[in-house]
Amino acid sequence: MTSQDDKPWWHGREDSIDFFALDWEPENLTCAAEMLDNPFGAAPASIEPWFRGGLGLLRTYLRNLEIPRRDILVARRDEFLDRPRPFLPTNSTEIRQVGNDEQVAWINPRRILLKLPHRESLIHDNSNRRDGTIPAVEGIIDFAERIAHQRDDSRCLRALFGTPASDIPYIDVEGWPLPSGSIFRVFFNGNHRVAALAALGVPCVLARIHWCRGPFEAPYAESIEDEKVGGRIHNYRRLLHTFGVAGFAHLGALNCFDVQTDWPILLKSPESAIKSLSAAERITGRKYTGLIGELPRDWFTDAEFLDRAAARLAAQLTDIRARPVQPHY
Repeated sequence: MTSQDDKPWWHGREDSIDFFALDWEPENLTCAAEMLDNPFGAAPASIEPWFRGGLGLLRTYLRNLEIPRRDILVARRDEFLDRPRPFLPTNSTEIRQVGNDEQVAWINPRRILLKLPHRESLIHDNSNRRDGTIPAVEGIIDFAERIAHQRDDSRCLRALFGTPASDIPYIDVEGWPLPSGSIFRVFFNGNHRVAALAALGVPCVLARIHWCRGPFEAPYAESIEDEKVGGRIHNYRRLLHTFGVAGFAHLGALNCFDVQTDWPILLKSPESAIKSLSAAERITGRKYTGLIGELPRDWFTDAEFLDRAAARLAAQLTDIRARPVQPHY
């Protein structure tokens, strides 16, 4: 991500550039495709070759697109809307430092979740404003077909995305740069556009990303007993803390605030962690095989195993405290 002191390539020329009519070189396409495919999953628009590369991927795809049948679009839409969702906590601080961790970039719409689960974000139909008779979810198909018929027309793309130098109409997303691959969720607006573009299978969309890097706030357990020292969730968080998965500022009861971690999707509970990691892998399309902190990935396949490991660790730490090692002089 560029710092606030860095100037984007368009600085001072915003009004003279037709951003979506620019050309590109083959190496721009290769570079952007590699950026989109790597775990970080974002090609910054502030770097001109990457902007041109992302634009080239999108325009080439739309220009050559054979418009899918409606039943295919329906199946793609439903699969996109019904994907499992990981637990995604936002930053602990209530005051978002606007601009400090924002970025305009090309990202794969398949990595974006709508703001709310399933169809709850599609509360109205933006694809046909003339009569409002098409149900919101069904309207996504009409919206996708309209985008497909417009192909790679630069004016239509500007209407969809705005420009990197403007504030609207961005697709606004929150982003979590997980080691297993970045995941995004619609933040302010973009639910209908993301769903339609995902149904078309486009390789990338232009979005403004509000990165969530922590510290995070872990949710309270359903039972207060689980939160207490020695409780099930307390033991689980001690396991995460001890093996470098998450750093808790305070490991007493109600240890929910200011958590530092690269793995915020794992903070809630063993059951949630397993579902969230599996969902994240499905969204990014890559199986994570590395360590999670100092723990093997395989540990996060069985909630009962995590419970046993956490309880065993708690017992061993209690034993160590009860029988401290004598100093050697």
